[in-house]
Amino acid sequence: MKAVLTIRWVLTYLVQLLLWIPVRLLFIFLYKHKVETSVDLTKLTGPYIIAANHGSYIDAFLLSAAFLPKPRFFPLWYMTTPRFYFDPFLRPILWLLGSFPVFKRVGMAQTLSFPLEILHNGGVVVIFPEGRRRKPIGRPPKARRGVSYLAANANVPIIPVWLDDILGLDMHDTMQRTRHIKIRIGEPFVMPEEEVYDDATFSRMSDEIMNRVWALDI
Repeated sequence: MKAVLTIRWVLTYLVQLLLWIPVRLLFIFLYKHKVETSVDLTKLTGPYIIAANHGSYIDAFLLSAAFLPKPRFFPLWYMTTPRFYFDPFLRPILWLLGSFPVFKRVGMAQTLSFPLEILHNGGVVVIFPEGRRRKPIGRPPKARRGVSYLAANANVPIIPVWLDDILGLDMHDTMQRTRHIKIRIGEPFVMPEEEVYDDATFSRMSDEIMNRVWALDI
């Protein structure tokens, strides 16, 4: 592992570790944050891809609070849009929290080189395959190809996660404590190898991965 990445890995782990207890307690107070899992979280070690649905601005924090901050599993690494990542105020915060930018129209090999490096070094990458927050009404966004590209090139297990009761979450809901948010963690799975990896294959694979996530909506 490169020295710069090693330093950032340690700093991000320490920040996530320090935040884990206060954030978890805050979410329990505000949202009755509850975790339902069929996985023994104490035995998890990287590398993994965590694939989850996306419905609010705090999904990454809700998800982080659901997993145990073990050194062999944490830190968790998150994709974010360049608009947020390169904001002068937000960038140092997002950098320390383990975020990295994902660019459009530059090719998956280039924009996903950093998360691939994380996975090849035994890390855990969180991705929201829908790409953007789902709105309270209308159809869910179609799964994007990035998650299947990572799965195919890193050849690591995927952990499906469903975040319940998050659509349309706003400050009023938070202050009134009207939401009861559950995080459901499913069994890890590995995507089968394909003879040909093209755009159509990646699109189909991403849909299959997202279907595993939606299946946890029970």
